Amino acid sequence: MSRIFTLLLVLVFVAFGLFFGTLNEVPVTVDLFFISITRPLALVVIAAFLAGVLLSGTMVYLSMWFGVKRRIRALKSEQAASSSKAMASSHG
Repeated sequence: MSRIFTLLLVLVFVAFGLFFGTLNEVPVTVDLFFISITRPLALVVIAAFLAGVLLSGTMVYLSMWFGVKRRIRALKSEQAASSSKAMASSHG
């Protein structure tokens, strides 16, 4: 049932995208600092959306990765401290 729902949802979004694309065929000029390109409005909007998704996804991934690395470092130092305490108490 879940696969059917997912497939229907994908089909709805594809249909919406095709409809959006046919209604927005007006060419727009995107002026970047070093180049100027003219493309249909729908393509520019979709490209901007995908760039935003990729950029934000990368930022979320990196923040999670650095958080995990920090947590691993803290656990390693905590483990080293507890093992050194255990060694000192067993010799004493």
